Amino acid sequence: QHNLTASVVACQGAWTDNGVPAGGEALCAPGWKLCSLDDMNGLPKAARDACNGLQGFYAAAVSGSGGWKCGVARDGAYNDVWGCGTKCWAASAACGATLKCMLAEGYAPEGWSYGEGWTRGTEYMGVKVTEPGTGAGVMCCADRSLCSFHTCAQGMVLRSHASSVEGKDDGTCCEVACSSHVCATGMILRPNAGSVSGQSDESCCEAACSSHLCSEGMTIRLNASSIPGQDDETCCKQAAVDPPSKKAVDPDLVGEWLRSHSLPDQEYNSTTSMRAMDGLWLLESGTLVTQVVRHVFGIRARVGDAFRVLASLLRHSSDS
Repeated sequence: QHNLTASVVACQGAWTDNGVPAGGEALCAPGWKLCSLDDMNGLPKAARDACNGLQGFYAAAVSGSGGWKCGVARDGAYNDVWGCGTKCWAASAACGATLKCMLAEGYAPEGWSYGEGWTRGTEYMGVKVTEPGTGAGVMCCADRSLCSFHTCAQGMVLRSHASSVEGKDDGTCCEVACSSHVCATGMILRPNAGSVSGQSDESCCEAACSSHLCSEGMTIRLNASSIPGQDDETCCKQAAVDPPSKKAVDPDLVGEWLRSHSLPDQEYNSTTSMRAMDGLWLLESGTLVTQVVRHVFGIRARVGDAFRVLASLLRHSSDS
């Protein structure tokens, strides 16, 4: 195929029944149609030039009553065929702003033929392409009368069969999106809720971590109700251990307690906000945490463990 624009395409191929309309049915995809005279007249200059420079001939839904007078192919006006290309009976048969190439008088360029029963003066209903791959076919245009070209209002999405229904309004073309649905307790909207239709938990929601039961020694994450998932890795963290005795001086024991209130290793190591902080501020803040621990519990903590607590506070703050 040859794309003249995003919505106007020269489609190459053959078909068996007589007539250009049969070619449109055979070659134009769902949601597309044979290009009309109005479609071809509306092309920008670059596309008009491309149309008239195509090798071969591609028929549009344009015919006439004879005498090189073109128009909409209907009501018995099937004399002659206009389209895009360079293989023409007449290459200067101007028809509107774009079309110049015309088949008439029984002329059939390479790949084209006239079917059984054809009579002169009805070329539009008698021609067909019998040899595919020879620069022969029809002009296909996106059918803008279909719902697939309608823009739905906010909170709505196109119906699944939009490409086969004519319409230009929300009532005909759209349905309510999942984004407006309120999920039941313990569930959360799916990530693609704004692009999926539905108003039920089954269509719109998935289980949230808040309904997950963590394994022994683990506890649910603080923002579990906003996290989709049903497994320990996604939903849980190590449970906090009891604070060390005020008489404790073992920094390993203090570190274990501090880390139990902070991010696990994998999350801490990927916390870019910690790495992006000003180093002096981070050091001062970590030192402050160690001083608080010492003041409250009478114990000493490593600054590195304090950093981990800061990372956790920052992560929870950004999640909330």
